Amino acid sequence: MGCLSAGQTYVSPVVKYTLFFYNLLFWLIGLVAVGLGVWAFVEKTKYAEVNINGVADLLFDISIIFIVVGIIIFFLGFCGCIGALRETVILLKIYYIALVVIFLVLVAGSVMAFAFKDQIITALTDELKDTVITKYHDDPELQGIVDWFQEEFQCCGASEAGYKDWNKNMYFNCTSADSTAENGFNSIKCDVPYSCCRNPDSFNIGLPNLLCGADMLQKLISTANKEIYTDGCVDAVIKWAEQNLHIVGIIAVCVAVPQLVGIFLARVLEGQVLDQKAQWEYSRRV
Repeated sequence: MGCLSAGQTYVSPVVKYTLFFYNLLFWLIGLVAVGLGVWAFVEKTKYAEVNINGVADLLFDISIIFIVVGIIIFFLGFCGCIGALRETVILLKIYYIALVVIFLVLVAGSVMAFAFKDQIITALTDELKDTVITKYHDDPELQGIVDWFQEEFQCCGASEAGYKDWNKNMYFNCTSADSTAENGFNSIKCDVPYSCCRNPDSFNIGLPNLLCGADMLQKLISTANKEIYTDGCVDAVIKWAEQNLHIVGIIAVCVAVPQLVGIFLARVLEGQVLDQKAQWEYSRRV
C-alpha cells in the first residue's frame, strides 16, 4: 500500500456512488413492494376472512409474499445505500454476506429441484390441490391468480387428473348438497371455473360466461376436452418451461446478475475503505 498525498483517497467515487444509486433503486423497489403487499392484504380482508393455518397458506398468499420479499429487499437496499454513502464497513459486510447467502440458497435450491424433481413435483401438486383448489372461492386474490394461470397455460386443475381436481372444491364438486354455480346462484354443480374453458367469452367478446364450465366434472375427458382444458397446470407449466428454456435462462440471469454485481461492488468498496482507514492509522502513527 503506497502513501497518498493530501486530499487523495483510496475510495473510488465511481464505485461508491455506483453502489449507492444501485441500491437506492432496490431500496425504493422494496418500499413499493411492501406498500403494495400491505394494500392488497388490507383490501382482501375487507371482502374475505384471512386464515393463516400453516406455511402453505403463507407461500400461496401473494400479498404476504410481497410484504416479506419487499422487507428483505428494503433492508438490503438500506444496508447497501448507507454502507456506501457513509463508507460503513459493518453495513457493507452485512449487505454482501446476505447477498452471498441468498445466492447460495438459490443455487442449492435449483440443484435440489433438479435432483429431486419428481418428489418436489408430487409435493407441490398435492399442496396445490389441498390449499389452492379448496380455497379458490375464499380468497379473491388467489382466485384471480388461479384464473390467470389456467387461462395463460391452457390448463385446468393441478395434477395429472387435471379438471377432475376441482372435485376437491366444495362449491364445484358433484357430491356436495350445497354445491353452487360460480356466479353464486344455487343451480349447477359438477362445474369448473370459467378460466378452464377454451372459449369463455364465446357469447360476449371480452365478457366471460361464468357458467361455461358447468357440468364438466361428470363428463368423460374425451367429451370435456372439446369445451375445456383438461390437463393439470403443474404439467402444463413444466412443459412450457421445457419448451422455453431460453426464457427460463434469461430469468435466472436476471436474478443472479444483480446479486453478483452487488457483491462485487460492496466487496471492492469495503477493501478500499479498509485501505483508507489503514492509511489514516499509519499517518497518525507517523
